[in-house]
Amino acid sequence: MRTRIRHATLLGILLISAILLVAGPALGQQPRGLAVPGTDLPDDLRDFAIKDYYVPSNFERVGVIHGLNGHVVVVHRADNQAFFGKPGDPIFENDEIYTLDASRVRLRFTTEDVVNLAPNTRFGVDEFEDNRRENKKTSLFSMIKGKAMFYALRLFRYRDARFRVKTPTAVVGVRGTKFGVDIFWTDKGATVDSRGVLVADSGRGFDLYLAQAGQQGLQSGTIVACGDGALDLLDPQTGQQFAQVFPNEDFNTLTQQKTFDPANLTLQNIQGSSEVLEEGEEPKKPEVLAPPSVPADIALDEYSTLFTQDFFSDTNEIFTEGVNTTNTQSDQEILDLTDNCSKLPVFEGVPFDGTSENPLMGYFAVLVKLQSAGTIYDVFASSSLCELDPEADCYGYACQDPGDYIHFYDTEDGGEEDTLHISGEGVSDPFSFVGEDRYVGQLNYLQWGYSVPDNPIYTSVGSSDYEIYNLAWFIEGYPTHTDSLSDLASHGSEYSYTGEAYGTYYDSSSSENLLGTYSSHVNFGTGKISNFVMDLAGCNHSVEFTQSGSASVDTMHEGGPFSISSGTFKIDGSEMGCWSVQGAHFGPEAKEQGGVWSGSCPESGVGAWGVFGGSRP
Repeated sequence: MRTRIRHATLLGILLISAILLVAGPALGQQPRGLAVPGTDLPDDLRDFAIKDYYVPSNFERVGVIHGLNGHVVVVHRADNQAFFGKPGDPIFENDEIYTLDASRVRLRFTTEDVVNLAPNTRFGVDEFEDNRRENKKTSLFSMIKGKAMFYALRLFRYRDARFRVKTPTAVVGVRGTKFGVDIFWTDKGATVDSRGVLVADSGRGFDLYLAQAGQQGLQSGTIVACGDGALDLLDPQTGQQFAQVFPNEDFNTLTQQKTFDPANLTLQNIQGSSEVLEEGEEPKKPEVLAPPSVPADIALDEYSTLFTQDFFSDTNEIFTEGVNTTNTQSDQEILDLTDNCSKLPVFEGVPFDGTSENPLMGYFAVLVKLQSAGTIYDVFASSSLCELDPEADCYGYACQDPGDYIHFYDTEDGGEEDTLHISGEGVSDPFSFVGEDRYVGQLNYLQWGYSVPDNPIYTSVGSSDYEIYNLAWFIEGYPTHTDSLSDLASHGSEYSYTGEAYGTYYDSSSSENLLGTYSSHVNFGTGKISNFVMDLAGCNHSVEFTQSGSASVDTMHEGGPFSISSGTFKIDGSEMGCWSVQGAHFGPEAKEQGGVWSGSCPESGVGAWGVFGGSRP
């Protein structure tokens, strides 16, 4: 992968951005929400002419409606265009999302952050930046009412991550990955859905504010519950920090009370009320909590002018000296994708390069998602040794259908024209996998790591839209020469190999690092590999593979490649019907061994892929 990054230029980057941006009449013919009576709409939506088809936006695409129970309305705040959303619809910066009664929605953003919204929630995407080139992401969301569950993933590609949620009574600066927000109102003669007094807006924030909510008698509070990390609560007017919330704690801004609960029932209730249910799945019954108490003598004057023109203002800076909610990751510190429970090791070596006379050969593995549905399409892995440095030319074949493949290759001018081939649908336009390679391990003749593209890779094949997931695992080295393999075969040499295994777990709500070990036995005299066993784990997920029988080692070709076709491959204890394990030998006398593995079950929405590398005595 490294050569493609070195030879590719910015002029060679061709990103396909036509993901779901043209809905067309076909979507308009599918009923979305027009059957919803106008009386069932909240007051703050009844003035909108809500379309029953997708409406595009000129703002930046930042995510997708990933799952839905019931009905959701999306409003483009810049022009007040509104439509009933459905799974697969993109979400844009400056959009506002409303869930209706008995409705829940899951939003998935390009940064892999996930937000679940409970019924009767009003949620805004105020600011959003996903800068892969500078390894930076910034998110500012806002809520006026309802409940939301946030999974602010600390992806290792971001060294600077800012994630904030603004409510009527607090700005939540996030230094964690899992938390919930519940905005409640005390009704003293008015309803939360009341439109209130309309004020001017810049087009970057809420276009309709309850400017005089305090005068109407409405009082709002925010309950924040922390799952991990820490949450900094800042005053939305001054930016001053007034509380911190840690795991198994919740804080009520109206009562100014913090509660510690080992069971974290507040978070469980928010999670249970906002989680999108699969067909036939019964909703979880959260434990009943007492409503928040409001002491009669509590001072609410500071909240009486919350909905003013500068509420959620673009110029209202919420960071003050000494208060910084930036998550900073050094080059050496690679955090896992969710709970920080599986850190990848620090690589302290110097990567070796290949030359045209002695190129680095190896394998890669990557996941492809069906973007329009937000689900796994398949996992791809190269099935034979291919050149990765200096002139990449590799084919990665799909697990479910070997007729599907990804072709990574360099052009003569040093650019790239990578393509995705889907059997029966055709070949995508060229795209570029330009980005950074990060190494995890290295032996004398072998090294491995993952490539992270600078930008999300979206591409279309036929009528379907796909996304090449954010990283590709690779392993590369100097393969064993055929003369050395012949010598090992003639002497009947056999060795046991042991080493490390790494990879990624993915499902619709999480993505995790996987770390583990592997072992195998090779008899070069008979040309067989046997007893291949691999175990990986990370953040409550696992991959297990046990070979049955033996597989051939091709000692007549460079590297002595092998492909294992019999065995049991499990993800989280469930056996996968589709998987692949293949590799080769590296260095003189086959001193080292390495390869790639992958497995998936699109029906259950899980997949995993990665590498293994080790040595013999």
